Order: sequence, then C-alpha cells, then structure tokens
Amino acid sequence: MEMSVVDGVWQSDELISQDIKQSLISYVIILENVPENEQDWHPGTNKQILDLVHPSLFCFVNQITRVINDKNHFINVDNALEHIDYTRSNVYQWIPTEFNISQDGKVKIESYINNLHPIQHKNLYQIIENIFQCFIPLFNTVLTDLIYNQNIPNQIIVDPYQRYADESSSDNQDDDDDNNHHRRTIIQPDVEEFQIPLSTNSNINLCGRKLQIIVKLANIILTPSNPKYPGGIWHDEGMDNEHIIATGIFLLF
Repeated sequence: MEMSVVDGVWQSDELISQDIKQSLISYVIILENVPENEQDWHPGTNKQILDLVHPSLFCFVNQITRVINDKNHFINVDNALEHIDYTRSNVYQWIPTEFNISQDGKVKIESYINNLHPIQHKNLYQIIENIFQCFIPLFNTVLTDLIYNQNIPNQIIVDPYQRYADESSSDNQDDDDDNNHHRRTIIQPDVEEFQIPLSTNSNINLCGRKLQIIVKLANIILTPSNPKYPGGIWHDEGMDNEHIIATGIFLLF
C-alpha cells in the first residue's frame, strides 16, 4: 500500500488476491450476457463503457419513492424482492447499500445493491464483500489523512513569474528569445527546514461500523473498429445529497 502521485489518494497492486480477481471475472460475465437492447452504454463514451451495475438506474425520487418511516429499519437481502417496486425511477438520488464491518474487519452486505438482483447474483454479493474487505486499510488511511494532514505542507510553492533568471540580450533579440526559451536558467526555490508532523493515535478505523456504500460495475470494451479509449475526466462522484466522502476503484485488466 502506497501513496499515489495525487494528493489524498492511496493505491496498492497486491491487496486483492488472484482468486478474488478470477471469481469476479467469472460472475461479471453473467451480467454482460444480456440482450443488446438491455445493454446500458454510458452516455458520451462512444459505446466503450458498458455499465453493468449503476446507481443512476431506478434510484430514489423525492416525493415519489416510498420511504419507510422507521429510520432504524432497512430492506435486507432476503426480503429485497418484496420491496423492489419502491426503487424504480431514473433520477435524483443514488440508493446506498448497508455494509457491516465487524471488529475483525470482515464485511457483510446487509441490504440489496441497487440494480443487482440479490438472489440471482448472490455469489457476486460475496465477491463484492471480499473486495471491499481488502479496501478497508486504504479507506482507513485516506480518511485519517483527510482529518490530520490538512495543515502539513508537502509541496514547494514556486512563483511562476520569477522562475527563471534574467539573461543577457544581444543585438538580435529574436535569436535571444528562441535560445533563451530552451536554455534559460531555472531559479531553484528555497527548501524550508523539515519538521516532523505531529503524530496522533486517533487514526480512523472502520472496523466495528456500518457504512453506506454505492456500488458500480462497468466494462471498458474495445473493438477493432473502436480500438482506442481516451479515458474519462477526473471528477467527484455523485452530488452533495449523496454525501460521498471517499471513493474506491478496483481496476481489473
């Protein structure tokens, strides 16, 4: 597990075992094998991203979706089919899934995943539990950094207008401009004295908690006629009312 080149992002190539990867591949094939008219191609991706599980389908609609008054009650996996009509719409708010994290870090999904049938894809639920269990150390680190590392400077600020030294000029100003552009001397900024950040014993630990998780599954599909994927843009997931505090992405090549 290591910090990435992006602030606030941690990554690992080894947390998820090969067995879990192969299990995911096997069960995702079931989601892919649907009639062409039922395939959900992500908008604006030129039919390259096929959404297999996406929270925007049949999500919560304010004043339309039926809501249980008891805040301590949620629809579990066993009786999800009895309530399936309550979540059918296509706008407004994503429906999260209840994940229970035990004290020893084991993960159990306690409510249905929106757009993933809890009976037909029961085995895939278990695979998602195993994957999320591997994510817990990463989430613990990201959330701890979010709270305690906001005031720790980790970059050297450079004034862009005083980045290069003044160079002497000759009679031929055009030649000078061309040469200096490639050969000009960069002014090295001063490095402040390093100070060890204050340590804290109040690290975030998600074990022993219940979390609300929004699950997505998608495939990037390349064909001979459509062979290059330009990538997406960096963005925050969801809107303010989803209250998403962290995102975990498992890329499988």
